[in-house]
Amino acid sequence: MAQSAKKIFVVIPAYQAESTLPSVFQRIPKDCLSVLTKILVVVDGCTDGTEKVGRAAVKDYSVPVEFIVKPKNEGYAKAQKTGFREALKQGADICVLLHADGQYAPEEMLRLLTPLMRDEADVVQGSRMLGGGALEGGMPFYKFVANKSLSMLENIAYGMKLAEYHSGY
Repeated sequence: MAQSAKKIFVVIPAYQAESTLPSVFQRIPKDCLSVLTKILVVVDGCTDGTEKVGRAAVKDYSVPVEFIVKPKNEGYAKAQKTGFREALKQGADICVLLHADGQYAPEEMLRLLTPLMRDEADVVQGSRMLGGGALEGGMPFYKFVANKSLSMLENIAYGMKLAEYHSGY
């Protein structure tokens, strides 16, 4: 797939992700890389080698990768906001949230982006709950039950039919 007319940014909040971040970069398919404008990695006060291994992993990458290094850990939500604000400041039309621990499958990113690039959707959400992926991916059973139960209640309350309310992908 060729470069999209839309500016697509990927935001990766990263905390103590030295052992997982390189594989996240390796797992992003080349056809997906071709539509991305930039990847923003928010290094959130890490004391391990997250930034160093991240920079090494993207040394010969085909898409620009910017590291936003925060000296103090401020938490996941703040790192996410920092990344989204920077993406919007740089003109992003579409933002993808990708976890540095590989919890969200980078291999699925283009599939999730396609309806947005074609203006067929305003929001696209990935779900670990469909197709048995959550338990196979290592989600503890008690979290699985809680997620399914809460999503059922939220669907009733909001009159919707989402597979999962508790996914950031």
